[in-house]
Amino acid sequence: MGKSDSLSRASSRVNSEQVMLMIMLLVAGYMFIGSYDFSWAAAFFPRFMAAMTIIGASLLLFRNYLPGFLQQYVTTSVSIVNEDVRAESTEEIAEEAAQRAKAEQAEAEPSEDLLWGSNPGLITVLLMAGYILASFLVGMLWMTPVFVFAYLVWFRVRLSYAAILSAVSFVLAYTFMTVLLLDIDGGILFEGGLL
Repeated sequence: MGKSDSLSRASSRVNSEQVMLMIMLLVAGYMFIGSYDFSWAAAFFPRFMAAMTIIGASLLLFRNYLPGFLQQYVTTSVSIVNEDVRAESTEEIAEEAAQRAKAEQAEAEPSEDLLWGSNPGLITVLLMAGYILASFLVGMLWMTPVFVFAYLVWFRVRLSYAAILSAVSFVLAYTFMTVLLLDIDGGILFEGGLL
């Protein structure tokens, strides 16, 4: 009985977000240490991304122990879809909480905000799996703008914004490919690449 009590106390203090952040820290730490087996040019990107992941996950994991200004910066919610102005008064915050409660109750009904009428988390996972598979087959350079466009259309971002951001994602992927001399323009179907 003592073991189950200690497990229940531990599980009440640790939530799924904290577990995910700890896993991210472990994987990023492994990537950071493992990057020293490569040359400087090959290690730069994984080392940089691992360092940024370690910093970001650490800030989120220990946000309750940060100084006030840094804690406020870390815990501020940011949305890439909505451009709403932040609530400035207690009444607005309470009103937003009530609206969120109503929205959660309406989740059981099909939402008009979702293009395909399904769970956003499920569609995101399916889009990511499709992106990985298609990148493996055709090439990441070509699939990145397709993924960005599909993802943004799913979240009902205006088509003009989705098209612009898809073009930007292609430029970024192309720059990534040319600067780091990586062959991301080909996959199993196009082994030599299309460029």
